[in-house]
Amino acid sequence: MGRFYDLAAWKQLRRTYLDLHPMCEMCRRQGLLVDAEHVDHITPITKGGDPLNGDNLQALCPPCHSRKTAQDEGKAVRWGCTVDGIPIDPKSHWHRS
Repeated sequence: MGRFYDLAAWKQLRRTYLDLHPMCEMCRRQGLLVDAEHVDHITPITKGGDPLNGDNLQALCPPCHSRKTAQDEGKAVRWGCTVDGIPIDPKSHWHRS
């Protein structure tokens, strides 16, 4: 079997999910409207999450997806952003000079 993310079933589910959830769900909880580009598994597949169950999915923007993935991998992560949408995480590319 090939890589999961190359499967037609995943690609179709991802596209449908983003069509139905075009905004980042984590940013929305903070009152921000940010376009989503990723469909994330809330419980990672590697930790037993159902890969094709819509209840295990969330639409995320790239910064939120990166932080969520880092957290899933056990790395220390700072969440949130300013009211202007700038990530609070000092390691974010937004804070590089």
